[in-house]
Amino acid sequence: MHRFAFRGVALVVEFTLSLLLSGCGAKSEAEQDIAAGKLRLKKIKGGDADGAEFLAFVELLKEKCGAEVVFVEKPATAEEKAGIDSYNHRMQEEIEKRHGTGIIAMVDKETKQKVAAERGAAKE
Repeated sequence: MHRFAFRGVALVVEFTLSLLLSGCGAKSEAEQDIAAGKLRLKKIKGGDADGAEFLAFVELLKEKCGAEVVFVEKPATAEEKAGIDSYNHRMQEEIEKRHGTGIIAMVDKETKQKVAAERGAAKE
């Protein structure tokens, strides 16, 4: 009975460690990019990546913050997804540190307003 419980704990520890290490690798990659002067967010290919609103967001983010969006393949594992999330989290921290808290939300809001205005003008 105790042997089984110990094995279960070992599996949980191993899984948690692998998630932490994958996140640490992504943070390390983000730190390297930051040190090289590159502000980037990773976007998984597909979904809204080719929509007018998303493309406008990418353009405005570059204009306001000097940050770019790089497209990555859909992650094959939960670890890869966690790595992308960790990378983006660290980059968002850096972008907000340099350009002000809430800048990404502000860019998103401004993008939505711009696209809505363009759509309204196109209907007239």
